[in-house]
Order: sequence, then structure tokens, then C-alpha cells
Amino acid sequence: MKNIFFLSAVHPVRNFSSWLLLTGSICVVLSAVISSFAQEKLNLAVAEFEARNVSQMDAVTISDFLRTELVKSGVFNVVERRNMEKILAEQRFQMSGCTTQECAVQMGRILNVQKIVIGSLAKLGIVYHITASITDVETTRVEISERITCVSEFDFPDRVRELARFSIWWDWSFEFLAYFGT
Repeated sequence: MKNIFFLSAVHPVRNFSSWLLLTGSICVVLSAVISSFAQEKLNLAVAEFEARNVSQMDAVTISDFLRTELVKSGVFNVVERRNMEKILAEQRFQMSGCTTQECAVQMGRILNVQKIVIGSLAKLGIVYHITASITDVETTRVEISERITCVSEFDFPDRVRELARFSIWWDWSFEFLAYFGT
């Protein structure tokens, strides 16, 4: 174990104790970065999805599916629908029919969230399209928008789960890049 070499940009590590110290230091730094991401959950709300050529109940169900998947991920602090309704009613804000970005940003400010998800469920012919956008409440910028398709109502839960995973991946990659300044 005398001649352990570790590839380094500066110089090779020639003894085991130096290699162990360097490896331990890297582990500590990585765990600090990962824990800082885990502690900083974004507050997020999911607005009722707009219904296009489908029932409003189907659209609301899709927004509930997405909200549930985002809660299960543990990545965001998601405002529950009942709490949203209560807070918005206290402020005399009408939640139904709020499908534009401007309305969503206003709703997000009332709910005190950093991000808000708006979307729609549409049926064209025999194909369903679920569209969701995440808007930053402070900057009013749409940060991501994604559309998925379903050929049957039975596909809704699995396809919404994929949509949630995409949103979670996007959030982590965005935060990672922002943290390292690239």
C-alpha cells in the first residue's frame, strides 16, 4: 500500500493516509452540497387544470394526480388543494377559470409559493394531451413546459407520474446548475 496513486490535477497521492484524507474530504464536501439541496425545498402550488373538450372534473383530477406525485417525491413543499381553496377564498380570489400565466402568478403570490404549475387536459380526436408549465412567481417567467399524450383515460396515472418525474428532474438540474454558477 506504499505506492497508491490517485489521479489528481495537481499531483499524485503517494501514500495511503493522504489518499484516505483526500477521499474523506471529497465525501464531506459532496454530502454538504447534497444536504443543502435537500434542505431547500421550493414551495409549489398546482392550479386546477383547464378542460378542453373534456369535463372539468377530468381536468381537476389530472391536477390532483400531479399534485400527489409531486408530494410523494418529497422534493417540493406542495400546497394542498383544500388549503389553496381556503386561502384564496379568504382573499376573495376565484380559483376556477384561472388558466393564464398572469392569473397563475397572482394566485402564486397570494399562496406565498415560489413556483406554480398551470396546465390543461385536452382531447383531440381520440388522443388526450396533458400540458403543464411551471412558472416562477417572482420573475413571472415560464421555466418549463411539457406536453404528454395518452390514448386512453387508463394511461392518465402513469403518464402524469412521468410528467412529475420530468418536473422533479428539471428542478434538481436547475438548482444544481444555479449552485455551481454554470
